[in-house]
Amino acid sequence: MIEARQEIKHHFKNWCNKNLPLLEEIESQHTISPNHWLKMGEDGLLGCMIHERYGGSGLSLANFTDMLSEISYHSPSLALSILAHSQLCADLIQTWGSEDQKQNYLPKLALGQLIGSTGISEDNAGSDALSMQTHLTDDYLLCGHKMWITNGPIANISIIYAKHRDEMSALIVDLTPQMKGPAFEKFGMKSSPTGRLTFNRHAVDPSSILPMAGHRILKTALDKERIALSAIPIGIMRRALNEMISHCSIRKQFGKPLAQKQLIGEKIATVHTHLSSSEALMEVTLNQPSISKLDAATLYLHASQCGMQAAELAMDSFGAMGYMVENKSTQLFQDVKLFQTGGGSIEIRKLLISHILTAHYCY
Repeated sequence: MIEARQEIKHHFKNWCNKNLPLLEEIESQHTISPNHWLKMGEDGLLGCMIHERYGGSGLSLANFTDMLSEISYHSPSLALSILAHSQLCADLIQTWGSEDQKQNYLPKLALGQLIGSTGISEDNAGSDALSMQTHLTDDYLLCGHKMWITNGPIANISIIYAKHRDEMSALIVDLTPQMKGPAFEKFGMKSSPTGRLTFNRHAVDPSSILPMAGHRILKTALDKERIALSAIPIGIMRRALNEMISHCSIRKQFGKPLAQKQLIGEKIATVHTHLSSSEALMEVTLNQPSISKLDAATLYLHASQCGMQAAELAMDSFGAMGYMVENKSTQLFQDVKLFQTGGGSIEIRKLLISHILTAHYCY
């Protein structure tokens, strides 16, 4: 099992090295084009966790996190958009959808012919997601909006959570241009488009509703999302560490490489320790018999905080150049900042951990 996983991880690393011009183009042009999606679908990245009978590879969550880590080393934005497409959309259909829903959507999602997203947050329902106002009327008209939706401006379909008859439902919505707002200008993750989705009494076929209760889907999906999201700051930390080592081994001040300065060495050692502890915690979380809410929240809290500090230390190690926009460490800092808020804020993660440990649950 370990050898097979390492072989698959090596495959993803080779893909990144082979397609480095594509990854650099995505980062520099701040866009993921339809051709990029088709390329990734053809090469098997988008169907990583989709079962073979629906056109995917049938790989595990561990394989998926390995892929995200390798991609985020070069393009955190692309890793984020793949996560929203593959885990937050395709995997939910595969796990909770009807057979018709799986056959209708999964093969096209695996090939990149459809781009997926999911809609939970709203203007006034961020951390308090259950206070959402988007709803289905009794005659199945979808009303409301979703905010800060990764892939929203380019997605063809979205898993939308909405109130319905005093319950919550998750439904597959085929997005029209009128539903999609323009991409927001963001501090980081600039190649991963984020926007608003608006539903103005959109007629919904009851067959588009996922069979399982929406609140159950949401709670399990969030745990899995926190594990997958953690792979991106891990990839960012690896890049930050390598950037630091490369720069500090060459750059000289007072006649010696920066790496020989004890205070600079302390920064390198700290980033290495942050990376190693996050990778170890990832393995502990993945090796549980089933997904643990406590472990998922702990992993994501640790990896996001360590990633933020690692990027900041990388910037510091470059001195004045670390403050320049074109410096890679600056871009890493901008990208990793997302994980202080995205996928549930740090405060929510801490609250969740403390409530579980004291037997007072959040939900």
